[in-house]
Amino acid sequence: MNHSDIHKPTVCVVGADLFLGLRICSYLLSLSHRPFEVVRAVVKDTNLNEKLEGFGCEVVKADFDDQEALTSCFRNFDWVVILPYPHPERVRLALSCVEASDKAHVENILCCTFVGVDSQLSSLREFKELEDRVTQSPAQTYILRLTFLLQTFLWWRKNFFEKNALSIPIGEGEFAPLDASNVCQACAEIMEYCTMVNRHQSHTYILTGPKLLTGDEIAKVASDTLKVPIVFDPVTRDECRQYLESVEDLDLFRTPENVPYRIETNLDLCELVRRREMNFVTEDMMKLTGTRGKSVAKYFEENAESFHPPAPAFESSRL
Repeated sequence: MNHSDIHKPTVCVVGADLFLGLRICSYLLSLSHRPFEVVRAVVKDTNLNEKLEGFGCEVVKADFDDQEALTSCFRNFDWVVILPYPHPERVRLALSCVEASDKAHVENILCCTFVGVDSQLSSLREFKELEDRVTQSPAQTYILRLTFLLQTFLWWRKNFFEKNALSIPIGEGEFAPLDASNVCQACAEIMEYCTMVNRHQSHTYILTGPKLLTGDEIAKVASDTLKVPIVFDPVTRDECRQYLESVEDLDLFRTPENVPYRIETNLDLCELVRRREMNFVTEDMMKLTGTRGKSVAKYFEENAESFHPPAPAFESSRL
């Protein structure tokens, strides 16, 4: 089939100034067959506008309390992708986007949340309200529940080299860390082919990496790849929080407003692992992309330079 004969969907990415949003925008516009007609980056903060424009995005700064402006921003787009901000009112802001999408008669909504929405962990449970509202939309809706992202291990870079340890509060639990590039692949697959043939209607996908690993096993992979002796240190949640709050170069997306919410969300994901409630590997990545996703070993191999101090200025944003 000639790609030029296919309708090329238009996409609004809400949260394009977040780590994952930036990566999704870059990925959608880097595909060689250019399957997307327009990618509009909807942002709260303008710090990354130049980078987004360099990818080829239209950039729009959003006022999430202005329903009329949001509706206008989304109007005539085939897709709205919603990435909740790490913000005290992140669910309310995301709900506002769903409401505006419906008013703009957007045909497809894709929303990223996290596993654990049915748990009692507050930073994960709050996404249940968002998921319920998304599925009530008259649009075709797609929810991607994400697990622990491999790129989050960059937060422990300092710990690797100062204490030769991966100090993370997961106890003896197992989990299958997920690479951000595979999330981007899954989003592109859904948006390109659902627009063409409606293959994935109103579904929730749970994305995981390819293999379950313990903290000890991850530390060994990191040690073997980075050529630095690293051991797993099963610290407490409070000890880990204290460490993460001290990491000044957490990444380019760190602001005083969002740090507590980013840290608590990842600590709650760690708690799911500790409780052995994330000890599963799904087939959803294979169904969507035809691959099982990037392994932990491959991730550390490809990003070894990012873990060796001093890191390049932009490496930490490769989360």
